[in-house]
Amino acid sequence: MEMDEETFIDKNLTMEGQDTDTFCRAAGSKRRFYFDLVDFQRIKQPSIRVTVCLGLLCAVLLAANIGQLIYHASHPADNTERDWLQSRHNASTAERKQLEGRLSNLTEEKDQLQQSYNTLTTSKDYLQISYNSLQREKEQLQTSYNTLQRGNEQLQTNYFDLAKGCVEIAKQFKDKMVRTAVQVRSMPCQTGWRKFGDSCYIVSTEKKNWTAGRDACNAEGAELVVINSRDEQAFVNGLLTTGQNAWIGLTDSVVEGKWTWADGTPVTTTYWKAGQPNSYNGNQDCGETVQKSPGVGEWNDEGCSAVQMFICEQ
Repeated sequence: MEMDEETFIDKNLTMEGQDTDTFCRAAGSKRRFYFDLVDFQRIKQPSIRVTVCLGLLCAVLLAANIGQLIYHASHPADNTERDWLQSRHNASTAERKQLEGRLSNLTEEKDQLQQSYNTLTTSKDYLQISYNSLQREKEQLQTSYNTLQRGNEQLQTNYFDLAKGCVEIAKQFKDKMVRTAVQVRSMPCQTGWRKFGDSCYIVSTEKKNWTAGRDACNAEGAELVVINSRDEQAFVNGLLTTGQNAWIGLTDSVVEGKWTWADGTPVTTTYWKAGQPNSYNGNQDCGETVQKSPGVGEWNDEGCSAVQMFICEQ
């Protein structure tokens, strides 16, 4: 059954769908197509095959557009998934940057720890060297200590031996001194000297200053009298007549206010007059005994240059 060209085109356009705009974009308006086709028919004989091909092409284009619309309609989540993937990508990028920052920080910390470790290692080596040195010194000191300990033990032994010997010598000396004292007590004094205990005493017949009087005593093998007891003080007081003064071996010429005997022995008992010693005018550094009856006599400080009698003890 044959149909004219216009009927054919209308039928094909109706079968392919109602999307007039799509068809117009693909083949132009129906009217224009029709007039072109009429003109074409006027120029050339119509070809059924060409018309069918054009119709099929339009159908394919329309089907493609419809398929694309159907695909997008059936996959509405693709945009959402793309956005989600983009978000994940951004988050991964940010996380990667954070990890890179942490890696950089950890690298710096590692370098600092390595530096600290190196410093500690150096300090440990130095301390080990110091420890070894101190250990050697300790061993040397221990050796020296052991040597000194042995020496000390030897000295202790020697000391006990010497002490034992000294005790023996002291005992022998004491026995000898006792015998000597007995002999001395039994010996008479020289002419003009008077005996008291183990000593002999004499009062000078001429007057001298303290220093010259001591020299005179030393020339006789004696010393200015040293008084060690009340009995001895009473004896010396009895050697003088009423109102007499005499030098005794008492002086503070070395240290002002510190009285000692001429032979260097300390003063153990004193018989100063009231208010004495007063070092009158700061120039009284020698001691004298003043005869007093009744009593044992009294001491007084006097200038060493004064001239008076003196008492020697031998």
